[in-house]
Amino acid sequence: MGSHSYFSAMPAELTDNILWQLDSIKALGRLIRVSRFILRRFQVQKEIIIYRVLCNELGPVLVDAIFLRIFPYARSRTSAHENVEYWDRIHEMTTVYRSMLSRDASCDGDTAQVSTAIPSLVELTELCHTHYKMQFVADTYLSLRLDQFDASGIRTVPLSVPERQRVLRAFYRRQILCNAWAPTTREAQWSEQDTIAFGCPFEGEGRRLGLLTAFESWELQQVDHAESMVAGLCCALCQACDETDHPMGNDQLGTIYSMTSALVQFMQANAHITEIAIRTMSLNLRLPQLSHPDSTDGMNRYYERLNSYLLLCLDWAWQQHRSLMFPGLGRTQPGQQIETQEQEQEQEQEQEQEQEQEKATVEYVGDGVNLPPFGWIDAADSVCIDWFGNALQQWIPLPENLTGEETATVYFARLASFRVWREFGFALWDRWRVEALKELPECKPLRTGWLLSWDLNVVMNNGTRLPTD
Repeated sequence: MGSHSYFSAMPAELTDNILWQLDSIKALGRLIRVSRFILRRFQVQKEIIIYRVLCNELGPVLVDAIFLRIFPYARSRTSAHENVEYWDRIHEMTTVYRSMLSRDASCDGDTAQVSTAIPSLVELTELCHTHYKMQFVADTYLSLRLDQFDASGIRTVPLSVPERQRVLRAFYRRQILCNAWAPTTREAQWSEQDTIAFGCPFEGEGRRLGLLTAFESWELQQVDHAESMVAGLCCALCQACDETDHPMGNDQLGTIYSMTSALVQFMQANAHITEIAIRTMSLNLRLPQLSHPDSTDGMNRYYERLNSYLLLCLDWAWQQHRSLMFPGLGRTQPGQQIETQEQEQEQEQEQEQEQEQEKATVEYVGDGVNLPPFGWIDAADSVCIDWFGNALQQWIPLPENLTGEETATVYFARLASFRVWREFGFALWDRWRVEALKELPECKPLRTGWLLSWDLNVVMNNGTRLPTD
């Protein structure tokens, strides 16, 4: 008979080294369950092993996970004093978050160095529980997108580590923004102070940085890719509830939209409804098509119900308002004209800021998680853009020489292009996958630099294309 191999026959140091090299909390759990010896070694240095495996699995995303744990969902506010406390906390936690991200960037990718102290077992347990839920929605996103790519003829190969981490980080950061905005515990409208707390790009002279300054524009676009999926999933779940005679109330819809833990809990507790919703989403994604705002598409009424809970910072109206409050922000396109409330004495300063930003470029240097993704750089032709989310649809002023019908044609053509780009998650993938996606017929309008101008080639005037210069 052949001899048996046992974990207990290995030196303890070798066992510890194996545990330290694991890159999955799930794999760690499975390994512990199959061997009492492994379990005993694990219990000797439980906190160190869990933390190290989290570092291996999450990489730079661990910083966002740690911050999310100390940045809970904002409570409801009923007085002016509570509102002031709320805005102050966002500014204060922005400083904390930016400091954590800065330390992560200075550690050359060694996330274990970001924290000077290993979290307690209670804190690590919370991190693992949250990670499970974030991984659940990230896996749902990836499953939908990869099925979509297969149906479109894109060769599907295993995701790279940066791709997985980009997707996972997008969902962590989306939850951070949800916790700050807290749509279920606030009034639907926003105030000037909300805009300052989220969007102030300056500090000094009584000003403090807003939460969005913790992110690059392309990182916020990655959040928007995740946001698009969650919004669609919530609407599909709501529709599936109606189809199975278990209608979902608006309060519950807002809760599962704004709290990932509630969304995962609902999906796991209602497997049949979830199956119907995922099937609906899969059909809708093959392929993302333009529906006119006046369309009677059945999903529209669910989006209307969800509208009051959406993250306003990803919306065009909010970003435009922010650019008016803080002149110079978002002015990266030559010739762009945005009226401000300030008068002639500020125009010269604004023009100087605009000229400096026009010179700013962002180059592709690789597919690292913290590097600008190729899909974003290609869409903007290396120009720095301060817009993101659905603001990308219309941050460029419409041409003035078009008729009403031509304007509508150009507008809806760009909207269709943006929806395809957004639904395919262009800012989340490595370069080779982006280049493969651009070969699809529906992605042909997504030429290099398409974000910088309107596509006048879609307009026909008596059978003759309009000039594109």
